[in-house]
Amino acid sequence: MEILQVTPYFKPHIGGVESHVFELSRMLVTRGHKVTVLTTQLKNTEPEEVIAGIHVVREKPSATLFSTPVNRSFRKSVLRFEADLVHAHTPPPVSAYYASLACRKRGLPFILTYHCDPILSGALGRALLRIYNRTWGLATLKNTNLLILTSKSYDATSRLTWRFDTVTIPNAVDTSLFTPDKDGSRFRERFNIAPDETLVLFVGRLVPHKGIRYLLQAASLIKNRKIKFLIAGEGPLLTALKKETARRGLPDRVKFSGRVAHEDLPFCYASCDIFVLPSTSRLEAFGIATLEAMSSGKPVIVSDIPGVRETIQNGDQGLLVNAFSPEDIAEKILYLHENPPERKRMGASARRTVEEKYSWQKVITQIETAYKEMMTRRAITKN
Repeated sequence: MEILQVTPYFKPHIGGVESHVFELSRMLVTRGHKVTVLTTQLKNTEPEEVIAGIHVVREKPSATLFSTPVNRSFRKSVLRFEADLVHAHTPPPVSAYYASLACRKRGLPFILTYHCDPILSGALGRALLRIYNRTWGLATLKNTNLLILTSKSYDATSRLTWRFDTVTIPNAVDTSLFTPDKDGSRFRERFNIAPDETLVLFVGRLVPHKGIRYLLQAASLIKNRKIKFLIAGEGPLLTALKKETARRGLPDRVKFSGRVAHEDLPFCYASCDIFVLPSTSRLEAFGIATLEAMSSGKPVIVSDIPGVRETIQNGDQGLLVNAFSPEDIAEKILYLHENPPERKRMGASARRTVEEKYSWQKVITQIETAYKEMMTRRAITKN
C-alpha cells in the first residue's frame, strides 16, 4: 500500500504529534508499505530526504500564523503524489484542510487523526479560532472518510468532533525501547540524587499548558528534602521556570536537564521513582510521555482531564490529581514517596497495561486494519 502522511511538523521538530507520525510511518515501512510524509520545510532542513525508510518531502509554507504553517501548496502536492490513501494529522490544523480538498477532488480515502482541539490565546486568537471552527475546521471534518481520536473522553468533550462518527485508536509507545530493566544511575549521579532519595520526573516541552509551575509549587509545599525533582525538556518557559525555582528556594531540590536525546530518554525514565504530568489544557489530549514512563515500569501521577486520564485507572497504574492544584500534586507525591511497595505495584501494573493496550505492535494493527477497510470501501464504491 502507498500511504501519504500529512503533518504540519516532522523531524527534527520536537513534539507529541511529530513523534507519533514518525513512529507510525516507521512501523508501516517495516510492514512493507511505502510511506511518504508531506510536511513543512523549516530552517536548516532538506526539502527532500529519506529517514528510516520514510520518504520525507518538505514544502515552504505560504505563511505562518499563530505558530500554524499555512501550507496551501499541500493541495497541489496531494493531487500529484501517487498514493492509495492519505492520512493527515491535526493540529496545527490548516495542512489537513488543504489535503482534504485534494482527496475530495481525487476521490482518495482521507483519514484524519484529530490529536487535540486547536487553542489560541487572546481576544484576536479566540475570534479567529471561532471563525476557523465554523469554516475550515468544519469543512475538514466533513471531508474526512475516517476520523480517529486517541481517547473516548476527549472525543466526547470536543466542540468539533462530538457530532461526527469517530474511531478510537490510542497513541502508542515502543515497549522494546522503554523497559523496566534500563539503568538510570548515570542520570541520578549527574544530578546528585542519592539511592535513598525519591526522584520525581517531568518530561516534555516547557510550555504553559504542561502545568510545570504547579509542579514547582507542589515542590515548595513538600518539606521532605529526600524528595528531589528533575525537569527534562526545553521550551520558551525554561528561563522563567528557573527563576521561579530560585525564588522559591528550590535549586538544591529541583534540577533542569535541558533537552534529552531520544536515545537517552529510556535511561532518564529509569532514573526516576515517580513520573508526573500536571497538564492543565486540552492541548494535552493524551500524554505520550506518560506511556513512556509506564512502559519503563514507573508509577505515574497525571491530571484528571479528558484524554490524559484514560491512560490509567486511579490507584492502579498511578494516581489522578486535580488540574491546577499544587496541594493535590504534593499530597500524591508524598503518598507514593512514603509507600515504596505501592510504587512497585503501580509500576508493574503500568508496564502490563502498556503491553496490553499501548504497544506499537497492538496499535499499528488497529491502524492497518482501518486502512484496509478504507481501501475495501473505496473498491466497493468504485464498482
